[in-house]
Amino acid sequence: MKATFTFLFLLFFVAGGAFGQTPDETAIKATIRRETLSYFAADAKAWRDCWAALPESNNLYYSEQSHKVGQTSMATPDLTIVANRKPTQIKIETSREQFRINGNTAFVQYDQHATREDGAQDYSHQTRYLEKVNGAWKIIHVGSVSYKFEAGTK
Repeated sequence: MKATFTFLFLLFFVAGGAFGQTPDETAIKATIRRETLSYFAADAKAWRDCWAALPESNNLYYSEQSHKVGQTSMATPDLTIVANRKPTQIKIETSREQFRINGNTAFVQYDQHATREDGAQDYSHQTRYLEKVNGAWKIIHVGSVSYKFEAGTK
């Protein structure tokens, strides 16, 4: 009986977080994760598929590492930006996620901690604006502000 109670307790509290998400939140998180991982994997086709091909689609970023600000139009992106990258294994952790979903539009913000295969770590605040296009969540805008970078030692 005690083992059954312990199992049910763990199932409820550990898995409860995953069950607390709406289907849209789950799909949005999957799109964001796929976009981030495919960028670092240099998979231009998978990366492009996460974006809506709209005139307003863009990527705006600030890099603590290079002190660069950049903006890229994603309506017809230059896929060589991704395809010519050296594929990098990366571990992504997110926290403080906030969702604002209104019908077929969503705004998401969160903190991201990325650890690269060489041990380099990047801490950033991320924002995403997405729209549901033909039933799939697509990114319209990415905002990324890197506020701390630690070089790798491997």
